Amino acid sequence: MSEPTVATFEPGTDPTLYSNKVDQQSFIVLGGHSAVTGTIVTTAAITTVTAPQYLLNINTGEIIYAEGISSASFTSCTRGAGASTATTITNGDILVPVHAGNEWNQLVREIIAITDYISNLDWRPVTDSWTYASATTINTPSGATAIYEIGDKIRLKQGGAYKYYYVTAVAASLLTVNGGSDFTVANAGITNIYYSKALTPVDFPQWFNYTPSYTYLAGGTTTIAKFNMIGKIVKVKFQYTFAGADITGAVTISLPITADTVLTADPVGICVLRDAGTALYKGVVLGTSTTVMSPAALKADATYLTYVSLSATVPHTWAVGDNICIEASYQIA
Repeated sequence: MSEPTVATFEPGTDPTLYSNKVDQQSFIVLGGHSAVTGTIVTTAAITTVTAPQYLLNINTGEIIYAEGISSASFTSCTRGAGASTATTITNGDILVPVHAGNEWNQLVREIIAITDYISNLDWRPVTDSWTYASATTINTPSGATAIYEIGDKIRLKQGGAYKYYYVTAVAASLLTVNGGSDFTVANAGITNIYYSKALTPVDFPQWFNYTPSYTYLAGGTTTIAKFNMIGKIVKVKFQYTFAGADITGAVTISLPITADTVLTADPVGICVLRDAGTALYKGVVLGTSTTVMSPAALKADATYLTYVSLSATVPHTWAVGDNICIEASYQIA
């Protein structure tokens, strides 16, 4: 037997630091023991301390590391612990519990091991084999629904730096993932796989760019189009900059991830309709289907506010440098 030199803490178990300490006790040795004896017998049952335990022979100065206790005996003893010298123990020698230097070192090792484990809870390693299925899907071993859920974060490698994704759907052996236009799944090997259920795991981008498609809107520039996910809730930030009279009808903008069933004209966000250098008009964003959203202007020429679809002249005549700015959120299936 020997003194511990590495942390014994492991995930899923209680850390073996050291059991509760007590006030100074003493134990009288019964009979003689050689310098290599691993079991040391005392005169009475040992009930006031627990193992593992460091003991000092106050007659010889030897430090003993006892890993076990059985009735009146210290068992599995490391003799000459703590850089002391193992010596013959004489009948009547007195042993007292002590806090040896290595005990404090071991305590530090355990604390470091626990701290490292907690810091790594952000990303949990996946030991299963994953393979490419499509640009947005990954084959996994059966049983994925018992491990992963919508909103989980994924990081993996395909021959280079890490790629990051949100999980958007889970089947028995297939994950649907979305990294926007920043990350897609390549038809290549998948290694260094991790998943996280943490809200903000280390290095995860949180926001991903995406490339929306439009109806009745063309010619300008998509200056911002990004999304993030918390569980099943998707948040979208969007800005479009006009190059001229870009609107030709009721505008729709594609969503980055398909929404859950949407009520007709279900409001999902707000928008600012900017007449550059002149005015800012308020509007709402409507979830007109599970795949698109529609900005609409608020109209205040009646008893109650109403909203009206954008057009070439609503809420103003659109021109170069004008903007549609959107913040929206919605639930996915």
